[in-house]
Amino acid sequence: MSDHKFQIEVVQTVSVTLKKDAFTEQFMEEYRAGFFPFFEMREHAEHIGQMVARGVMDEVTRHYGADQFIEGYGPIGPFVSEATITETTVDEVMS
Repeated sequence: MSDHKFQIEVVQTVSVTLKKDAFTEQFMEEYRAGFFPFFEMREHAEHIGQMVARGVMDEVTRHYGADQFIEGYGPIGPFVSEATITETTVDEVMS
């Protein structure tokens, strides 16, 4: 019996809505000191989006997921209104 190897590309689009008031200068400074050198909310949106796409954190909706603890943020609800997968595409890139 022989194996057949596939290389598959999976692309997910994640819609992320952040709560602007939560990203105070104090929070941003503390986050940079302990985690990643993020200076813009866009960087937090990208970080949260990739965590949702990889399954590291659950999606966040108005009714679900806001109480999950995320390292660097604590409960994610005060920072994120929504973080949901809106599209997934799957393609074979090589076999």
